[in-house]
Amino acid sequence: MQARLIAALVALLGAFASGVWVQSYRTTAKHNAELVTAQAETAAAKRAWEQSLSKQRQEYSDEIAAINVDRDALFERLRKRPGRLPEPARATCKGSTGAELSAEDGSILVGLAIEADTVAAKLTECQGWIDTVTGVAKLQ
Repeated sequence: MQARLIAALVALLGAFASGVWVQSYRTTAKHNAELVTAQAETAAAKRAWEQSLSKQRQEYSDEIAAINVDRDALFERLRKRPGRLPEPARATCKGSTGAELSAEDGSILVGLAIEADTVAAKLTECQGWIDTVTGVAKLQ
């Protein structure tokens, strides 16, 4: 009788162990499927980010190129202006249209304006990158 009891306990433990193993296998398979799905979603999100960021970088590069073209055109126009007026002639200049602005003074102002435009373009690119990565652009 004791042998039968031991055999029954062994059979019961075996059934329990196999049930635990089957449940563990099912859970592992479910988690693996979820992991594969999450990895696919992550890869898709990464591709979308990269495409969006690539487009933003191209727009930034185009904007900087346009700023540089404007800069070159302005510097060329400034080269054709006369230099600074001598002190006695400067007293007779009236008005503030910039028509009397010397080439030297104008080039300083153009340089500052170009630098400001470049910084503004960089700021816009950085804000776009942050919006893309944090998903703010999708919420608007």
